[in-house]
Amino acid sequence: MTTQTVVITPSTEMSSSASIDYIASLLPTAVINHLATTAGVTRTVSTSSNGNTHTIVTTWSDDTDKETFKTLMADVSSGVISTLESEGWAISFTPLTADL
Repeated sequence: MTTQTVVITPSTEMSSSASIDYIASLLPTAVINHLATTAGVTRTVSTSSNGNTHTIVTTWSDDTDKETFKTLMADVSSGVISTLESEGWAISFTPLTADL
């Protein structure tokens, strides 16, 4: 199993679900479709919040699905991060998606 932790702090007060929805709106359809088909099957997600900082922990139980996600995100991650940071968000990944 592989676990990735993402910590996000939106530039304005926002719930964790609204934050995740906004980030999802920046992702290509292929990524959204892959996430939808793996949810609760080979990928589990938990979220927690501390004020306006939200922590999302994703655990992949299937290496093939994880690798598909990693491939789909290869040309996407830096653009999404750049967009969020330009809007005043803070975001960090442990490990980076490229290193999953």
